[in-house]
Amino acid sequence: MEFADNLVKLRNSLNLSQKELSNETGISVPTLSQYENGNRQPNFDRLKRLKDFFGVSYNELLSPKSKDKVDLRIVLNEEELYFGDEKINKSAVKALLMFLRHYRK
Repeated sequence: MEFADNLVKLRNSLNLSQKELSNETGISVPTLSQYENGNRQPNFDRLKRLKDFFGVSYNELLSPKSKDKVDLRIVLNEEELYFGDEKINKSAVKALLMFLRHYRK
């Protein structure tokens, strides 16, 4: 279930619901749910849409993450983050993630 687990982690890293991901990718909520539960695998077109949306490679989407790498999206999704003594709000984290996704190309 590597793909299913990776899809859930990627979606959660952007604080997106299945409905929001569906709106962004054009993949229906029931289909996304089946992917995340490991009951179905995407065809190439849908896999490409997910890959492009998350800004990851096919390998990152389909394979487990290397244990020696830290995914910044997961770190930024922690309950409470601080920059110095200032707490960072969720909207700032989401904006930062979108910025990084856009400029990593």
